[in-house]
Amino acid sequence: MKKKVDYKNIWARTKAMLLSPRREWPAAHKEDIPGKRLFQEYLLPLAATGTACVAILLLIRGNGWTAVSMAAINLISVLAGWFVTYRLTREYLDGKLGNARQTALYLATYGYGVYIVFHCLSDGFSGHFLGQVMEVASFLCVHTLYVGLETLPELNAKHRNNVLIMTAVLMLVIPAIAERLLTIVFRIPTLYA
Repeated sequence: MKKKVDYKNIWARTKAMLLSPRREWPAAHKEDIPGKRLFQEYLLPLAATGTACVAILLLIRGNGWTAVSMAAINLISVLAGWFVTYRLTREYLDGKLGNARQTALYLATYGYGVYIVFHCLSDGFSGHFLGQVMEVASFLCVHTLYVGLETLPELNAKHRNNVLIMTAVLMLVIPAIAERLLTIVFRIPTLYA
């Protein structure tokens, strides 16, 4: 039997990671959620919801093909960005933490949770001032990462700084590069890209 997606808890966790990460990170670190389950029950539904928002916002403003194409590109770029961020963060933390895999998974997943909300709104409002504001707001994921790394006392300050810089840059850059490449490959009008 397929488990129903709990959107209420997804939004509650994302909101808490955005507004009160100092309280939420310790709770997240205490959980022992396998990677596949965290991906399927948190990140994927959040990304799919964001993608649906992109499609709806672009449908209101333009043609259907562009809206659907940009929504698909948004989903692919966000999930690819998450995967690359998770793998490289895990590689860096390997040998520095006993639970490198779980820590990298939580940092990438919950950091991306905050990023996805604003990034999708930015894509949906692309070409408008509000889209630019949302893109800047997506940088709030860096604060979420910073607080999450502060809750890891076993990781020394130098490594925390390195992980913060590396993870934040990957999180902000990989989806942008992927989106630009895919819009070029699929020849999506730049007005919506």
